[in-house]
Amino acid sequence: MTPNSDIDLLVDIQKDKKTFNNFLSLNHFLEDLFGKKVELVTTQSLSPYIGPHILKTVQYVSVAS
Repeated sequence: MTPNSDIDLLVDIQKDKKTFNNFLSLNHFLEDLFGKKVELVTTQSLSPYIGPHILKTVQYVSVAS
C-alpha cells in the first residue's frame, strides 16, 4: 500500500437498504472518513474468477445501523 493507494471494500448491504443512493452515500461517507478514494464492491458483483480468492482473504467487520 502506498500513500496514494485507494481502499477496496467488499460490502453486503441489507436488501431493504440496497439503493443506488445509499451505495453512493456510503462511498462518500467512507472517502470522507478515510481521506482516500474508496472502491466499494458488493458480494453480488464479485467476479466468478477472482471472487473466490477475495473471499478467502476477507476480514469481516459488522456495522450497526
